Amino acid sequence: MSIVIGAILYFMFSSFVYAQDTNIAEQMALNNAVEIAIKNNPGILIAQKELEVVFARKLQTTALPNPELEGEWVGEDSKIGLSQLFEFPTKYFLKNSIGDYEIEIEKAKLEKAKYLLIADVKKAYYKIILSKKIIENIKSTIDLLKQFLEITNIKYKSGKVAYLEVVRVKVELAKSKNELIEEKKEFLIQQQELNLLLGRKSNESFMLTQNMIYEPFNKNIEQVQNEILKKNYALKIAKLSLGKSEKNKSLGWSSLLPDFNISVYKSRAGELSGWGAEFKMSIPLYFWMEQTGKIKEASANLDSNQIKLEAVRKNIISAIKNTYESVQANEEQVKNFEQNLLPEVEDGLKTGINNYQTGQIDVLNLIDIYRTYKFARIEREKTLYNYLESLANLEIAGEEKE
Repeated sequence: MSIVIGAILYFMFSSFVYAQDTNIAEQMALNNAVEIAIKNNPGILIAQKELEVVFARKLQTTALPNPELEGEWVGEDSKIGLSQLFEFPTKYFLKNSIGDYEIEIEKAKLEKAKYLLIADVKKAYYKIILSKKIIENIKSTIDLLKQFLEITNIKYKSGKVAYLEVVRVKVELAKSKNELIEEKKEFLIQQQELNLLLGRKSNESFMLTQNMIYEPFNKNIEQVQNEILKKNYALKIAKLSLGKSEKNKSLGWSSLLPDFNISVYKSRAGELSGWGAEFKMSIPLYFWMEQTGKIKEASANLDSNQIKLEAVRKNIISAIKNTYESVQANEEQVKNFEQNLLPEVEDGLKTGINNYQTGQIDVLNLIDIYRTYKFARIEREKTLYNYLESLANLEIAGEEKE
């Protein structure tokens, strides 16, 4: 009996520590994981290259067309010169402004991608910690069941219990071993997912150095909404897209303005030679077709982006409200486990130990009580993970992935 009680007390107060070889595995805090992800994640690297593309595109759209070399020879007469096409100056200013908007939009997309990645890394990091704790719970249960199996065998051999009780313990032990195998698979999957987020090989080893910690969330919905609306990148992108549409509409109207072609040449006609210049101007004679089409297209895009901006704002507010409620609900669950459920199951285990010592319950009833205690501890960890996950989701509320 003393062996069983000692085993129960040992596992009751043992900490959830998952053994890893610190000499081999890289130690990784959450902030280290975030830094590695931002540096190496393929999605971030692609977004950075997209920003470079937009910078290069602006150089192309605001560049002057290449000048043309012209030459003409008729007998002894000749003419050679250079001609350059110039758009109306307003068009250059507008194209440059549109290019600036496109760059700012791409910068916002890059920052949004980083923001979403940070949330994903946090959730993946905490998911691994949760899996580790589940593994330790199952391991401790297996060790306890082995102790109980020894005691039950002794009791069976002495004729105090039926062999059915030995079988029940063996079945419970086999079930726990199967659970351990499945959870170890899940643990490896979670490690692989975090490695992929970090832009590393899926089989690289590491050891997490932080735990899941509960910190009260004291902000009201108005504070959260104001903070998120100020920094939300989806909203910023929508506003920039609207500004770009306004410039595009102005550029559409500018298509009614003429373009110019200036030529400088040297000519020779018989014994006479000299320098000359030529000026040409386009006339938007058929404005009701191409130019009108550009204006209507730009106006429709502007209206569309105005609608999108309002829709994005509404979606963000709705997402904030829903996620905020999720945070509150999960926090209440964490408090419930801390203040009520865990103390109750701990008291229940202590009572069960006393009852077992006095012969009021058998070993299997005590196993059930202990399993309830361990289950409650794991459910508390799951609840804490849900709380931390909802906090991470609140930070990116309304930031929908592309």
